Amino acid sequence: MSISDLEVNEAPADTAARIEAVLSRGMDTFETVHRTKDGTTWPVEISVRVQGGGSGRMLAFLRDISARKRAEALLRTRLRLTELAQTGTLDGLLQFALDAAEEVTGSSIGFFHYVDADQQRLSLQAWSTNTLERMCTAEGKGQHYAIDEAGVWVDAFHKRAPVIHNDYAGLAHKKGMPEGHAPVTRELVVPFIREGKVTEIMGVGNKASDYDQADVEAVQLIAGMVQDLVERVRAEEALRESESRLAAIFQASPIAIVVSRAADGKILECNDAALLMYGYAREEVMGRTVAELGTYARLSQREELVRQLRERGSVERFTLDFRRRNGELGVLEVSGRIVELQGEPCLVALIMDVTERRRLEEVHLQAQKLESLGTLTGGIAHDFNNILAAIRGNADLAAEDVGKDHVAAQSLDEIRKAGVRASELVRRIMAFGRPREAQQRTVDLGAVVGEVLKLLRSTLPTGISLLQTFAPDAPHVLADAGQIHEAIVNLTTNAAYAIGPRAGSIEYRLERVQVDDDLARRIPGLQPGRYARLTVTDSGCGMDTATLERIFDAFYTTKPIMRSHGGAVTVESTPGKGSSFALYFPAAQDNAQPDAVAAPAQIPLSAGQRVMYVDDEEPLVFLASRVLSRLGHSVSGYTDPKQALAAFRERPLDFDVVVTDLSMPHMSGFELAREVLALRPDTPVLMTSGYIRAEDESRARAAGIRELILKPVTMDELGRVLDRILRDSRTSN
Repeated sequence: MSISDLEVNEAPADTAARIEAVLSRGMDTFETVHRTKDGTTWPVEISVRVQGGGSGRMLAFLRDISARKRAEALLRTRLRLTELAQTGTLDGLLQFALDAAEEVTGSSIGFFHYVDADQQRLSLQAWSTNTLERMCTAEGKGQHYAIDEAGVWVDAFHKRAPVIHNDYAGLAHKKGMPEGHAPVTRELVVPFIREGKVTEIMGVGNKASDYDQADVEAVQLIAGMVQDLVERVRAEEALRESESRLAAIFQASPIAIVVSRAADGKILECNDAALLMYGYAREEVMGRTVAELGTYARLSQREELVRQLRERGSVERFTLDFRRRNGELGVLEVSGRIVELQGEPCLVALIMDVTERRRLEEVHLQAQKLESLGTLTGGIAHDFNNILAAIRGNADLAAEDVGKDHVAAQSLDEIRKAGVRASELVRRIMAFGRPREAQQRTVDLGAVVGEVLKLLRSTLPTGISLLQTFAPDAPHVLADAGQIHEAIVNLTTNAAYAIGPRAGSIEYRLERVQVDDDLARRIPGLQPGRYARLTVTDSGCGMDTATLERIFDAFYTTKPIMRSHGGAVTVESTPGKGSSFALYFPAAQDNAQPDAVAAPAQIPLSAGQRVMYVDDEEPLVFLASRVLSRLGHSVSGYTDPKQALAAFRERPLDFDVVVTDLSMPHMSGFELAREVLALRPDTPVLMTSGYIRAEDESRARAAGIRELILKPVTMDELGRVLDRILRDSRTSN
């Protein structure tokens, strides 16, 4: 046997050259790898000396340096693993550890598995480089295995100790390999144990000779290095994943989020929603304060916000006015807390733009005010109309008594005119605030709009001008005047809110338009034909696209009103330049004129009737008695409905007609009418009221009341109603 038969690293020629060098120098010490008789290899250190006498003999001392080489390899492994833990990935760290374990044990397979927290399943996390490139094509990372179904390679899990299988083929409990897996001849598996649970297993396989305790110790050393590093790297990766998720959530949040340094207010981070809300680019806000950006509309609010943060360390739904980059004003709700980030106090603020919500709340509040106005009107209209009725009626009587040539006749005429104007004002307010069923009639749209603007003028800031441009050829429309009132109030209220405290204008333009097929296609709800178009344009702050998309949301009734009229409403707006609403009303039929009250027929009035007049207002009873007496009737007046009922019950045939007020103490007009009709069903009953609701009209019809009259009613009008009712009664009888 020659030296080259033992040598693993050198070719025979290289070995011969080394021998010549030793003979030349006389001695040498070097390291190499030798092969044993069974084929295994081992590292050796050879010290050789040439013996004297020119015999050419050499004396060599061989030292097994396997332990030293393994220690050196493990040291290099520790250093490299530490480096990978700081700069590499978890996969790279595990693969290097497996490569090192293969190297120190002379193996050709390496694998690393995680054990689930429930100790029921394994997941393959890594294979060694050699296994991936040369040995195995089976499915790799992430493959899950049920521990109960796994074979001999989980024996280390069950025993909670290192396991060597040097006769893999002879093991009775092996389960076979998945397709593409490298054949296994030997294996060594080491478990990782933390707090009494196996958390990972690491294994090597296919060493040329049997695994021994030295191999176990080497793999355990590498496993020990990996265990702490894997835990740290996994924690760091989990932290990075968490930070990535939080960053994604931060940016995706529809709520604006701003992080600023508490000491100086400089913005450290903000999300896209905040940039969109304020109208700035990211590079324009980073490192600057909100105050430097000029977004505070009121410095007093900023001072109060800072005060609360200093005192409490947090704020909840703090409301403040703000200014966007384009100068547009809005309202914010800020909720924030002082927290420590990277060692310094910072304010994390969640900010909601509630401008549109506040606008809708204002609209809703205005609607509630109008509803309250209707309720208030109903409460006071009765008394006020009673007063007006007394004033107008007595003025009429006085004028008749003194004659038109009397010195007081002109003054009485002015009193009568003032009474008429007061009655008209009450009528407008009541028509405006009283809910009722829609009644569409042919109306002059310009007259209706002019009427509601007279009512609204006193409620608007003096700095807002109301401009009216009504084309003379604008067609009449079939519409409900009350709902038109409501639509105009909605538009005007919103326009005034958009203008704000500064001076501005609202223009109302009425014109005739012909809607062709193209325009009808562009405006949903329209059909080709003639329309009256009312355009309401304001000089307010305007609206952005998002607001325009929600403009007809809750509390905004203009759109359904227009739909119920067979028309449509469109809107155009530009931030900072105002808004324009166009209302399209289908024109009424050709030559249709507004409905008007017919003039009273000049016919002689009935006389000689016996009238019971009941009202809790003594001046009205006195007035009715005088007026109806002048018309030739016999009047029995009562201010107490119970006394009136007692008189009727005692003498039911002594009365031809009963006139009663609706709202009276102790007994309502409905109750009195029901008792009267129960006693004598053919009795004509009339009812008067200063405030008539839709349900009152329904109840009156159901109760058999012939007429429901809205106060103030002149005595002449009352006489004509009585005449008509009595004539109808005689005809039916």
